[in-house]
Amino acid sequence: MSSIKADPSGKIIWSLIRYWPKKDYDLTEVIFSIMRFLRDAEVFLLFKKLGKNKVRVNFRSRSKVDVNKVAKFFGGGGHKRASGTTMSGNLSSVEKKVITFIRRYTNDKKRK
Repeated sequence: MSSIKADPSGKIIWSLIRYWPKKDYDLTEVIFSIMRFLRDAEVFLLFKKLGKNKVRVNFRSRSKVDVNKVAKFFGGGGHKRASGTTMSGNLSSVEKKVITFIRRYTNDKKRK
């Protein structure tokens, strides 16, 4: 895990992993547990670089935010509190697209 980043509101946090080895085990939930312990946020994201132009994005939510709707917007899916998608692009461009979208999405939810 290179670092944990937070939205200025503190409600969205995420981490970028520049190398995600293919193993017999998956540490995704362990990383989310650490993120939940460190911050009291609503939405948690994990960006994992899988290849040159392939990024896996995992979403978790502990609040009103339906991350399945966010994942579906990017061609993925899952459940209201746990979803994911795989996107084409480099790590920084995927991060920017997803974070920009989720900021707008969470702000729209607050207004309703």
